[in-house]
Amino acid sequence: MKRLQFYAIIFFALAGTVFLQRDFFGKLVWEYLKFDTIALALNRDADFAVLVGNYYFNGPGGGMYDRARAKKYLELAIARNPNVPLAWHQLARIDFLSRKYADARAKIDRQIALHGDALPNSYYVRGLIDGASYKLEDAETDFKNALEKGDKTHWAIHNDLAWIYFLRGDFKNAEKIAHQGLSYNEGNPWLLNALGLALLNQGKKEALEALTAAEDGMNRLTEADWRTANPGNDPNDAVKDLADMRRIVAYNKALAQGNPTDPALLADIRIGNSKGVSPRGLNGGVIIAACGYSYSQGTYYAYSQGTYYAYSQGTYYAYSQ
Repeated sequence: MKRLQFYAIIFFALAGTVFLQRDFFGKLVWEYLKFDTIALALNRDADFAVLVGNYYFNGPGGGMYDRARAKKYLELAIARNPNVPLAWHQLARIDFLSRKYADARAKIDRQIALHGDALPNSYYVRGLIDGASYKLEDAETDFKNALEKGDKTHWAIHNDLAWIYFLRGDFKNAEKIAHQGLSYNEGNPWLLNALGLALLNQGKKEALEALTAAEDGMNRLTEADWRTANPGNDPNDAVKDLADMRRIVAYNKALAQGNPTDPALLADIRIGNSKGVSPRGLNGGVIIAACGYSYSQGTYYAYSQGTYYAYSQGTYYAYSQ
């Protein structure tokens, strides 16, 4: 009997210690075992829930890629503390990747309303959402804010501001911002593609040089480079999206060379606004935003000035959704 009482005392003492130090033990369980359910049951801190959510969202940069689980734990963080930094931002990115643009916009607006300029990249994310929703003026404002308030040298912000100018047919400003981005990021293939297209649509002969360099750069990109450029995207998309981007740049280069081009070269690439066609049509080329993601479809889609275009089974045509 005394031995049983002794074990009971030890058990309750240990249980009490775990309870009183549950945040510590939760972190310990997560750090060494990655048992997310147990760790989050022990540790009730909202920032800790964000940390676990990010582990499942950043893929190779963080841990296992599982967007549904990431969303679950980021929502848990907000349930614990609606003002927790970063959670609304990350949830907006998840909705954006799921093409739930209205939901993504509401969440990134909440992030900015709560935390202002504390995370300048939120303006960049809002620019992506607005660009994908074809709200080009709003996207331009957000990308400019991201440059002003955040990293003025970041290649993706310059590239995606050029993307917006390109979709609007403002090729001079697309050229200017692509040049500016390349001054900080020499040889970046996304920016070189944007520059080449801006020059091509202005009839400038330098387009071929830029697009040749873009093609060389795209061909040198590795899957690791793609994952670095697309944090939060499904790493399983890397192989297809790299192949799609290389085909697009090769198509653009052929335009600059004056060679006959065939939209069928772009078949099986599903293109939303993140890979956008020139307002001049496919003869003006296809720009690639830094937020690229791939889909496996049998039809090429593009969107330009309020009209959807498709190429399927030998026919290129406009259509309405």
